[in-house]
Amino acid sequence: KQWYQRRVAITAGKNGTTTCSLCAAGNYSEPNATVCNMCMPGLFSNTTGSAECTKCAAGSSTESLRGSTNCTLCTAGHFAARAGSPSCDPCAVGTSTEDKAGADKCPLCEAGFFAKDTGSSSCDSCPAGSYSDSTGSSACTVCAAGTVSAAPASVTCSLCAAGTTSPVNSTACTDCGAGSFADKAGSPECSPCAAGSYADKTGSVDCTDCVPGSYQDQTGQTVCALCAQGSYQDKKGGAVCKSCANSRTYTTYKTGSISEDACQGPLLNYTIAGEASQLTDNATVPVPESSTLVLTAVSGNWIARNPSNPYTETVLLMQGDKKTLKGPKVILEPLMTNIFCYKDTEGHGARFAGYQDKDIKGRQCESPCRNTESLPIGPHCQVQNETSPCGIPQCIWDVECSAGDGTGYRGLVNKATLEGGRSATCQRWDKDYPHAHTFHPTTYNTAKYGIGNDNTCRNPDPRNIQKPWCYTTDHWTRFGECSVPECGAAFDYFKH
Repeated sequence: KQWYQRRVAITAGKNGTTTCSLCAAGNYSEPNATVCNMCMPGLFSNTTGSAECTKCAAGSSTESLRGSTNCTLCTAGHFAARAGSPSCDPCAVGTSTEDKAGADKCPLCEAGFFAKDTGSSSCDSCPAGSYSDSTGSSACTVCAAGTVSAAPASVTCSLCAAGTTSPVNSTACTDCGAGSFADKAGSPECSPCAAGSYADKTGSVDCTDCVPGSYQDQTGQTVCALCAQGSYQDKKGGAVCKSCANSRTYTTYKTGSISEDACQGPLLNYTIAGEASQLTDNATVPVPESSTLVLTAVSGNWIARNPSNPYTETVLLMQGDKKTLKGPKVILEPLMTNIFCYKDTEGHGARFAGYQDKDIKGRQCESPCRNTESLPIGPHCQVQNETSPCGIPQCIWDVECSAGDGTGYRGLVNKATLEGGRSATCQRWDKDYPHAHTFHPTTYNTAKYGIGNDNTCRNPDPRNIQKPWCYTTDHWTRFGECSVPECGAAFDYFKH
Protein backbone atom coordinates (compact mmCIF):
# COMPACT_ATOMS: atom_id res chain seq x y z
CA LYS A 1 0.00 0.00 0.00
CA GLN A 2 1.34 3.45 -0.97
CA TRP A 3 1.79 5.91 1.87
CA TYR A 4 0.34 8.80 -0.17
CA GLN A 5 -0.33 9.80 -3.71
CA ARG A 6 3.28 10.17 -4.86
CA ARG A 7 5.09 6.95 -5.54
CA VAL A 8 7.11 5.73 -2.61
CA ALA A 9 10.39 3.93 -2.64
CA ILE A 10 9.62 1.68 0.39
CA THR A 11 6.55 -0.51 1.08
CA ALA A 12 5.72 -2.70 4.16
CA GLY A 13 5.88 -6.56 3.88
CA LYS A 14 3.79 -9.26 5.63
CA ASN A 15 6.41 -10.08 8.22
CA GLY A 16 7.21 -6.47 9.11
CA THR A 17 9.88 -6.20 6.48
CA THR A 18 10.20 -3.43 3.82
CA THR A 19 10.67 -3.63 0.04
CA CYS A 20 12.21 -0.98 -2.36
CA SER A 21 10.22 -0.22 -5.52
CA LEU A 22 11.62 1.28 -8.76
CA CYS A 23 10.79 4.95 -9.36
CA ALA A 24 8.82 5.45 -12.53
CA ALA A 25 10.36 7.17 -15.57
CA GLY A 26 10.40 10.92 -15.05
CA ASN A 27 11.20 10.43 -11.38
CA TYR A 28 14.27 9.68 -9.30
CA SER A 29 15.21 8.93 -5.71
CA GLU A 30 18.30 9.30 -3.59
CA PRO A 31 19.63 6.49 -1.32
CA ASN A 32 17.40 5.57 1.64
CA ALA A 33 14.57 7.61 0.09
CA THR A 34 11.08 6.85 1.10
CA VAL A 35 9.56 8.66 -1.88
CA CYS A 36 10.37 9.32 -5.57
CA ASN A 37 10.89 12.88 -6.72
CA MET A 38 9.73 14.25 -10.08
CA CYS A 39 12.51 15.51 -12.37
CA MET A 40 12.68 19.28 -12.30
CA PRO A 41 12.11 21.35 -15.51
CA GLY A 42 15.12 21.01 -17.79
CA LEU A 43 15.82 17.46 -16.44
CA PHE A 44 14.43 14.08 -17.46
CA SER A 45 14.68 10.38 -16.81
CA ASN A 46 13.56 7.98 -19.48
CA THR A 47 13.91 4.77 -17.49
CA THR A 48 12.48 3.43 -14.23
CA GLY A 49 14.58 3.34 -11.14
CA SER A 50 16.64 6.44 -11.90
CA ALA A 51 18.84 7.66 -9.11
CA GLU A 52 19.07 11.07 -10.77
CA CYS A 53 17.60 13.03 -13.66
CA THR A 54 19.57 13.88 -16.77
CA LYS A 55 19.94 17.42 -18.09
CA CYS A 56 18.30 18.18 -21.41
CA ALA A 57 20.95 18.79 -24.04
CA ALA A 58 21.53 22.32 -25.29
CA GLY A 59 18.94 23.10 -27.96
CA SER A 60 16.19 21.27 -26.12
CA SER A 61 14.03 21.62 -23.00
CA THR A 62 11.17 20.10 -21.09
CA GLU A 63 9.04 23.11 -21.95
CA SER A 64 8.96 24.08 -18.28
CA LEU A 65 7.31 20.78 -17.26
CA ARG A 66 8.31 18.55 -14.28
CA GLY A 67 8.55 14.79 -14.47
CA SER A 68 9.61 14.65 -18.07
CA THR A 69 10.67 11.38 -19.61
CA ASN A 70 12.35 13.11 -22.58
CA CYS A 71 13.35 16.54 -23.88
CA THR A 72 11.80 18.36 -26.82
CA LEU A 73 13.95 20.11 -29.43
CA CYS A 74 13.57 23.88 -29.50
CA THR A 75 11.38 24.88 -32.41
CA ALA A 76 12.80 27.02 -35.20
CA GLY A 77 13.17 30.57 -33.97
CA HIS A 78 13.93 29.47 -30.42
CA PHE A 79 17.07 28.22 -28.71
CA ALA A 80 18.46 26.80 -25.49
CA ALA A 81 22.00 27.87 -24.97
CA ARG A 82 22.94 25.44 -22.15
CA ALA A 83 22.16 21.96 -21.04
CA GLY A 84 19.34 21.67 -18.56
CA SER A 85 17.40 24.64 -19.85
CA PRO A 86 13.86 24.43 -18.51
CA SER A 87 12.51 26.17 -21.66
CA CYS A 88 13.63 27.56 -25.06
CA ASP A 89 14.06 31.30 -25.52
CA PRO A 90 12.94 33.21 -28.66
CA CYS A 91 15.67 34.53 -30.91
CA ALA A 92 16.26 38.27 -30.55
CA VAL A 93 15.48 40.67 -33.40
CA GLY A 94 18.21 40.59 -36.03
CA THR A 95 18.85 36.88 -35.42
CA SER A 96 17.26 33.52 -36.40
CA THR A 97 17.86 29.80 -36.22
CA GLU A 98 18.09 29.61 -40.00
CA ASP A 99 14.93 27.47 -40.18
CA LYS A 100 16.50 24.79 -37.92
CA ALA A 101 15.05 23.18 -34.79
CA GLY A 102 17.14 22.31 -31.76
CA ALA A 103 19.31 25.42 -31.89
CA ASP A 104 21.60 26.26 -29.03
CA LYS A 105 22.12 29.79 -30.38
CA CYS A 106 20.65 32.27 -32.88
CA PRO A 107 23.21 33.48 -35.44
CA LEU A 108 23.10 37.14 -36.54
CA CYS A 109 21.37 37.84 -39.83
CA GLU A 110 23.92 38.36 -42.56
CA ALA A 111 24.34 41.76 -44.25
CA GLY A 112 21.55 42.16 -46.79
CA PHE A 113 19.10 40.33 -44.52
CA PHE A 114 16.99 41.28 -41.49
CA ALA A 115 14.68 39.85 -38.83
CA LYS A 116 12.25 42.39 -37.46
CA ASP A 117 10.52 40.15 -34.87
CA THR A 118 11.70 38.08 -31.93
CA GLY A 119 11.46 34.34 -32.47
CA SER A 120 12.21 34.54 -36.20
CA SER A 121 12.90 31.18 -37.74
CA SER A 122 14.80 32.76 -40.64
CA CYS A 123 16.11 36.14 -41.81
CA ASP A 124 14.35 37.88 -44.69
CA SER A 125 16.26 39.40 -47.59
CA CYS A 126 16.10 43.17 -47.92
CA PRO A 127 13.75 43.96 -50.80
CA ALA A 128 15.09 45.68 -53.93
CA GLY A 129 15.30 49.41 -53.31
CA SER A 130 16.73 48.90 -49.82
CA TYR A 131 19.86 47.48 -48.18
CA SER A 132 21.50 46.34 -44.97
CA ASP A 133 25.24 46.88 -44.67
CA SER A 134 25.82 45.13 -41.34
CA THR A 135 24.97 41.82 -39.62
CA GLY A 136 22.20 41.52 -37.08
CA SER A 137 19.85 44.02 -38.71
CA SER A 138 16.28 44.25 -37.50
CA ALA A 139 15.27 46.43 -40.48
CA CYS A 140 16.57 47.47 -43.89
CA THR A 141 17.38 51.02 -44.93
CA VAL A 142 15.70 52.34 -48.06
CA CYS A 143 18.01 53.64 -50.76
CA ALA A 144 18.34 57.41 -50.64
CA ALA A 145 17.35 59.59 -53.59
CA GLY A 146 19.97 59.28 -56.30
CA THR A 147 20.84 55.68 -55.34
CA VAL A 148 19.29 52.29 -56.18
CA SER A 149 19.48 48.58 -55.43
CA ALA A 150 18.19 46.47 -58.27
CA ALA A 151 18.23 43.08 -56.54
CA PRO A 152 17.07 41.86 -53.11
CA ALA A 153 19.56 41.17 -50.30
CA SER A 154 21.69 44.18 -51.25
CA VAL A 155 24.37 45.27 -48.82
CA THR A 156 24.64 48.74 -50.36
CA CYS A 157 22.90 51.04 -52.85
CA SER A 158 24.59 52.08 -56.08
CA LEU A 159 24.92 55.71 -57.15
CA CYS A 160 22.91 56.74 -60.18
CA ALA A 161 25.20 57.81 -63.00
CA ALA A 162 25.49 61.46 -64.00
CA GLY A 163 22.54 62.37 -66.19
CA THR A 164 20.19 60.16 -64.17
CA THR A 165 18.47 60.21 -60.80
CA SER A 166 15.96 58.32 -58.68
CA PRO A 167 13.54 58.94 -55.80
CA VAL A 168 13.98 57.15 -52.47
CA ASN A 169 13.46 53.37 -52.35
CA SER A 170 14.19 52.94 -56.07
CA THR A 171 15.26 49.86 -57.97
CA ALA A 172 16.42 51.70 -61.13
CA CYS A 173 17.69 55.12 -62.18
CA THR A 174 15.83 57.22 -64.72
CA ASP A 175 17.25 59.69 -67.23
CA CYS A 176 16.87 63.37 -66.53
CA GLY A 177 14.15 64.79 -68.72
CA ALA A 178 14.92 67.15 -71.58
CA GLY A 179 15.50 70.61 -70.18
CA SER A 180 17.22 69.30 -67.05
CA PHE A 181 20.54 67.74 -66.07
CA ALA A 182 22.50 65.97 -63.34
CA ASP A 183 26.21 66.75 -63.45
CA LYS A 184 27.41 64.22 -60.90
CA ALA A 185 26.73 60.64 -59.88
CA GLY A 186 24.22 60.16 -57.07
CA SER A 187 22.26 63.34 -57.76
CA PRO A 188 19.07 63.25 -55.66
CA GLU A 189 17.23 65.15 -58.39
CA CYS A 190 17.78 66.65 -61.83
CA SER A 191 18.27 70.40 -61.98
CA PRO A 192 16.52 72.57 -64.57
CA CYS A 193 18.73 74.24 -67.13
CA ALA A 194 19.39 77.85 -66.18
CA ALA A 195 18.07 80.71 -68.27
CA GLY A 196 20.37 81.17 -71.24
CA SER A 197 20.87 77.43 -71.70
CA TYR A 198 18.98 74.32 -72.79
CA ALA A 199 19.09 70.52 -72.95
CA ASP A 200 17.34 69.03 -75.96
CA LYS A 201 17.87 65.39 -74.99
CA THR A 202 17.16 63.21 -71.99
CA GLY A 203 19.99 62.04 -69.76
CA SER A 204 22.02 65.25 -69.98
CA VAL A 205 24.99 65.77 -67.67
CA ASP A 206 25.05 69.50 -68.41
CA CYS A 207 23.17 72.13 -70.37
CA THR A 208 24.24 73.84 -73.58
CA ASP A 209 24.57 77.62 -73.72
CA CYS A 210 22.40 79.42 -76.23
CA VAL A 211 24.56 80.41 -79.18
CA PRO A 212 25.02 84.08 -80.14
CA GLY A 213 21.91 85.34 -81.90
CA SER A 214 19.61 83.35 -79.62
CA TYR A 215 18.31 83.49 -76.06
CA GLN A 216 16.24 81.67 -73.46
CA ASP A 217 14.62 83.64 -70.66
CA GLN A 218 13.05 80.64 -68.90
CA THR A 219 14.60 77.79 -66.93
CA GLY A 220 14.24 74.12 -67.80
CA GLN A 221 13.94 74.60 -71.55
CA THR A 222 14.77 72.31 -74.47
CA VAL A 223 15.61 74.91 -77.10
CA CYS A 224 16.74 78.52 -77.45
CA ALA A 225 14.79 81.06 -79.48
CA LEU A 226 16.28 83.31 -82.12
CA CYS A 227 16.50 86.97 -81.23
CA ALA A 228 13.60 88.76 -82.84
CA GLN A 229 14.03 91.43 -85.46
CA GLY A 230 15.09 94.61 -83.74
CA SER A 231 17.40 92.83 -81.30
CA TYR A 232 20.65 90.86 -81.21
CA GLN A 233 22.84 88.81 -78.91
CA ASP A 234 26.61 88.90 -79.40
CA LYS A 235 27.48 86.45 -76.60
CA LYS A 236 26.58 82.87 -75.84
CA GLY A 237 24.39 81.96 -72.90
CA GLY A 238 22.11 84.96 -73.25
CA ALA A 239 18.91 85.02 -71.17
CA VAL A 240 17.62 88.02 -73.12
CA CYS A 241 18.46 89.70 -76.39
CA LYS A 242 19.90 93.18 -76.55
CA SER A 243 17.82 95.91 -78.11
CA CYS A 244 19.12 98.09 -80.89
CA ALA A 245 20.24 101.59 -79.90
CA ASN A 246 16.82 103.08 -80.57
CA SER A 247 14.04 100.49 -80.52
CA ARG A 248 11.67 102.99 -82.10
CA THR A 249 13.67 103.74 -85.24
CA TYR A 250 16.21 100.91 -85.44
CA THR A 251 15.72 97.26 -86.31
CA THR A 252 17.48 94.24 -87.73
CA TYR A 253 16.26 92.80 -90.99
CA LYS A 254 16.52 89.22 -89.86
CA THR A 255 16.08 87.17 -86.72
CA GLY A 256 19.04 85.72 -84.88
CA SER A 257 21.37 88.70 -85.28
CA ILE A 258 24.73 88.28 -83.54
CA SER A 259 26.10 91.80 -83.65
CA GLU A 260 25.04 95.36 -82.96
CA ASP A 261 26.19 96.07 -86.51
CA ALA A 262 23.05 94.27 -87.68
CA CYS A 263 20.93 97.10 -86.26
CA GLN A 264 19.90 99.50 -89.00
CA GLY A 265 18.20 102.86 -88.67
CA PRO A 266 18.52 106.57 -89.28
CA LEU A 267 21.57 108.44 -88.03
CA LEU A 268 22.21 112.16 -88.34
CA ASN A 269 25.38 113.88 -87.18
CA TYR A 270 25.05 117.56 -86.41
CA THR A 271 27.40 120.21 -85.08
CA ILE A 272 26.60 123.54 -83.42
CA ALA A 273 29.44 125.88 -82.45
CA GLY A 274 31.92 123.01 -82.71
CA GLU A 275 29.92 120.69 -80.45
CA ALA A 276 29.04 117.41 -82.19
CA SER A 277 25.89 115.40 -81.48
CA GLN A 278 23.89 112.58 -83.05
CA LEU A 279 20.22 111.90 -83.67
CA THR A 280 18.39 108.63 -84.30
CA ASP A 281 14.88 110.11 -84.12
CA ASN A 282 13.15 113.42 -84.64
CA ALA A 283 14.07 116.44 -82.51
CA THR A 284 13.77 120.19 -82.47
CA VAL A 285 17.23 121.72 -82.22
CA PRO A 286 17.79 125.35 -81.11
CA VAL A 287 20.52 127.18 -83.03
CA PRO A 288 22.10 130.28 -81.45
CA GLU A 289 21.91 133.36 -83.66
CA SER A 290 25.68 133.52 -84.05
CA SER A 291 26.02 129.85 -84.93
CA THR A 292 25.24 127.54 -87.81
CA LEU A 293 23.89 124.00 -87.82
CA VAL A 294 26.02 121.57 -89.81
CA LEU A 295 24.11 118.39 -90.74
CA THR A 296 25.43 115.09 -92.14
CA ALA A 297 23.00 112.30 -93.01
CA VAL A 298 25.05 109.24 -92.06
CA SER A 299 22.22 106.72 -92.45
CA GLY A 300 18.91 107.19 -94.21
CA ASN A 301 17.25 110.33 -95.53
CA TRP A 302 16.45 113.25 -93.26
CA ILE A 303 14.36 116.38 -93.57
CA ALA A 304 14.94 119.70 -91.83
CA ARG A 305 11.88 121.89 -91.28
CA ASN A 306 11.37 125.51 -90.32
CA PRO A 307 9.03 125.37 -87.30
CA SER A 308 7.21 128.46 -88.59
CA ASN A 309 6.33 126.80 -91.93
CA PRO A 310 7.06 123.10 -91.42
CA TYR A 311 5.52 121.85 -94.70
CA THR A 312 6.67 124.52 -97.10
CA GLU A 313 10.12 125.46 -95.81
CA THR A 314 12.05 122.20 -95.81
CA VAL A 315 15.50 120.91 -96.70
CA LEU A 316 15.96 117.27 -97.74
CA LEU A 317 19.18 115.41 -96.93
CA MET A 318 19.74 112.16 -98.75
CA GLN A 319 22.03 109.59 -97.15
CA GLY A 320 25.57 110.97 -97.36
CA ASP A 321 24.48 114.61 -97.85
CA LYS A 322 25.91 117.43 -95.80
CA LYS A 323 24.08 120.75 -95.28
CA THR A 324 24.63 123.93 -93.28
CA LEU A 325 21.57 125.76 -91.89
CA LYS A 326 20.81 128.68 -89.64
CA GLY A 327 18.28 128.89 -86.76
CA PRO A 328 16.82 129.94 -84.51
CA LYS A 329 15.22 126.47 -84.42
CA VAL A 330 15.20 123.53 -86.80
CA ILE A 331 12.98 120.47 -86.74
CA LEU A 332 14.98 117.39 -87.76
CA GLU A 333 13.11 114.26 -88.82
CA PRO A 334 14.23 110.92 -90.25
CA LEU A 335 12.26 109.78 -93.28
CA MET A 336 11.23 106.33 -92.17
CA THR A 337 8.57 105.34 -94.67
CA ASN A 338 9.86 103.69 -97.84
CA ILE A 339 13.41 104.02 -96.48
CA PHE A 340 13.49 101.84 -93.36
CA CYS A 341 10.02 100.31 -93.75
CA TYR A 342 7.62 99.79 -96.63
CA LYS A 343 3.92 100.50 -97.09
CA ASP A 344 2.29 97.15 -97.72
CA THR A 345 -0.86 98.94 -98.88
CA GLU A 346 1.15 100.57 -101.66
CA GLY A 347 1.82 97.57 -103.88
CA HIS A 348 3.57 95.66 -101.08
CA GLY A 349 6.30 98.27 -101.04
CA ALA A 350 6.38 99.17 -104.73
CA ARG A 351 7.70 102.65 -103.78
CA PHE A 352 10.34 101.40 -101.35
CA ALA A 353 13.68 103.15 -101.93
CA GLY A 354 15.83 102.24 -98.93
CA TYR A 355 19.56 101.57 -98.84
CA GLN A 356 19.58 98.05 -97.41
CA ASP A 357 21.94 95.73 -99.26
CA LYS A 358 21.48 92.35 -97.53
CA ASP A 359 18.67 89.81 -97.62
CA ILE A 360 16.78 88.40 -94.65
CA LYS A 361 19.46 85.72 -94.21
CA GLY A 362 22.23 88.32 -93.99
CA ARG A 363 23.62 87.54 -97.44
CA GLN A 364 24.96 90.30 -99.66
CA CYS A 365 22.42 91.34 -102.28
CA GLU A 366 23.41 91.39 -105.92
CA SER A 367 20.67 93.94 -106.66
CA PRO A 368 18.98 96.70 -104.62
CA CYS A 369 16.18 95.77 -102.22
CA ARG A 370 13.12 96.81 -104.24
CA ASN A 371 9.65 95.57 -105.18
CA THR A 372 8.82 97.20 -108.48
CA GLU A 373 6.85 94.05 -109.38
CA SER A 374 4.60 94.45 -106.28
CA LEU A 375 5.30 90.89 -105.15
CA PRO A 376 3.59 89.84 -101.90
CA ILE A 377 6.99 89.14 -100.29
CA GLY A 378 7.70 92.86 -100.19
CA PRO A 379 11.10 94.41 -100.99
CA HIS A 380 13.55 91.77 -102.18
CA CYS A 381 16.82 91.29 -103.99
CA GLN A 382 18.73 88.72 -106.01
CA VAL A 383 21.20 86.48 -104.19
CA GLN A 384 22.89 83.69 -106.12
CA ASN A 385 20.15 83.69 -108.76
CA GLU A 386 17.52 83.50 -106.02
CA THR A 387 14.81 86.05 -105.27
CA SER A 388 15.13 86.59 -101.52
CA PRO A 389 13.14 88.98 -99.26
CA CYS A 390 15.18 91.65 -97.54
CA GLY A 391 13.27 91.42 -94.25
CA ILE A 392 12.15 95.06 -94.40
CA PRO A 393 9.42 95.74 -91.79
CA GLN A 394 6.02 97.14 -92.72
CA CYS A 395 5.34 100.78 -91.95
CA ILE A 396 2.80 101.87 -89.35
CA TRP A 397 3.27 105.57 -89.98
CA ASP A 398 1.27 106.78 -92.98
CA VAL A 399 -0.64 103.49 -92.99
CA GLU A 400 -2.37 103.26 -89.61
CA CYS A 401 -1.91 106.95 -88.90
CA SER A 402 -1.18 110.09 -90.89
CA ALA A 403 2.16 111.91 -90.61
CA GLY A 404 2.91 115.51 -91.47
CA ASP A 405 0.54 117.07 -93.98
CA GLY A 406 -1.06 113.74 -94.92
CA THR A 407 0.38 113.55 -98.44
CA GLY A 408 2.17 110.30 -97.59
CA TYR A 409 -0.87 108.55 -96.10
CA ARG A 410 -1.53 105.18 -97.75
CA GLY A 411 -4.00 103.68 -95.29
CA LEU A 412 -7.31 102.05 -96.07
CA VAL A 413 -9.76 104.43 -94.37
CA ASN A 414 -12.49 105.34 -96.88
CA LYS A 415 -15.02 107.37 -94.93
CA ALA A 416 -15.20 111.11 -94.37
CA THR A 417 -16.56 112.76 -91.26
CA LEU A 418 -19.33 115.28 -91.93
CA GLU A 419 -20.94 117.97 -89.83
CA GLY A 420 -22.89 116.66 -86.88
CA GLY A 421 -20.65 113.63 -86.59
CA ARG A 422 -22.15 111.85 -89.58
CA SER A 423 -19.92 109.89 -91.92
CA ALA A 424 -20.08 109.35 -95.64
CA THR A 425 -18.37 106.85 -97.90
CA CYS A 426 -15.64 108.32 -100.04
CA GLN A 427 -16.12 108.77 -103.80
CA ARG A 428 -13.68 106.89 -106.05
CA TRP A 429 -10.83 109.06 -107.31
CA ASP A 430 -11.25 107.72 -110.82
CA LYS A 431 -14.91 108.82 -110.89
CA ASP A 432 -16.53 112.27 -111.23
CA TYR A 433 -19.85 111.38 -109.69
CA PRO A 434 -21.42 112.76 -107.69
CA HIS A 435 -18.66 115.39 -107.64
CA ALA A 436 -16.45 116.34 -110.59
CA HIS A 437 -12.80 117.00 -109.71
CA THR A 438 -9.27 117.19 -111.13
CA PHE A 439 -7.38 114.81 -108.81
CA HIS A 440 -7.64 111.74 -110.98
CA PRO A 441 -5.17 108.80 -110.85
CA THR A 442 -2.47 110.18 -113.11
CA THR A 443 1.09 108.92 -113.02
CA TYR A 444 2.12 111.96 -110.97
CA ASN A 445 -0.85 111.84 -108.59
CA THR A 446 -0.37 108.13 -107.99
CA ALA A 447 3.35 108.45 -107.29
CA LYS A 448 3.11 111.68 -105.27
CA TYR A 449 -0.17 111.26 -103.38
CA GLY A 450 -1.17 107.62 -103.71
CA ILE A 451 -4.26 108.43 -105.80
CA GLY A 452 -5.54 105.19 -107.35
CA ASN A 453 -8.60 103.50 -108.75
CA ASP A 454 -10.20 103.31 -105.33
CA ASN A 455 -11.92 105.48 -102.75
CA THR A 456 -9.37 105.60 -99.90
CA CYS A 457 -8.60 108.83 -98.09
CA ARG A 458 -5.64 110.79 -99.48
CA ASN A 459 -4.33 114.37 -99.58
CA PRO A 460 -3.48 115.57 -103.08
CA ASP A 461 -4.04 119.22 -102.03
CA PRO A 462 -1.54 119.99 -99.22
CA ARG A 463 -1.61 123.72 -99.91
CA ASN A 464 -5.15 123.93 -98.62
CA ILE A 465 -5.45 121.05 -96.19
CA GLN A 466 -2.92 119.15 -94.06
CA LYS A 467 -4.59 115.79 -93.47
CA PRO A 468 -6.20 112.98 -95.48
CA TRP A 469 -9.59 113.71 -97.04
CA CYS A 470 -11.81 112.60 -99.89
CA TYR A 471 -14.74 113.58 -102.08
CA THR A 472 -17.87 112.03 -100.65
CA THR A 473 -20.77 110.08 -102.12
CA ASP A 474 -23.11 112.49 -100.31
CA HIS A 475 -24.66 114.74 -103.01
CA TRP A 476 -24.86 117.66 -100.59
CA THR A 477 -21.31 117.43 -99.21
CA ARG A 478 -18.50 117.73 -101.74
CA PHE A 479 -15.62 116.60 -99.54
CA GLY A 480 -14.74 115.85 -95.94
CA GLU A 481 -11.75 115.17 -93.76
CA CYS A 482 -11.15 111.55 -92.78
CA SER A 483 -10.92 110.32 -89.20
CA VAL A 484 -7.33 109.14 -89.44
CA PRO A 485 -5.28 109.44 -86.21
CA GLU A 486 -2.24 111.66 -86.34
CA CYS A 487 1.11 109.89 -86.14
CA GLY A 488 3.13 110.65 -83.05
CA ALA A 489 4.82 109.08 -80.06
CA ALA A 490 1.84 106.77 -79.53
CA PHE A 491 2.59 104.99 -82.82
CA ASP A 492 5.65 102.93 -83.65
CA TYR A 493 7.19 103.65 -87.02
CA PHE A 494 6.99 100.05 -88.21
CA LYS A 495 6.04 96.48 -87.35
CA HIS A 496 7.60 93.15 -88.29
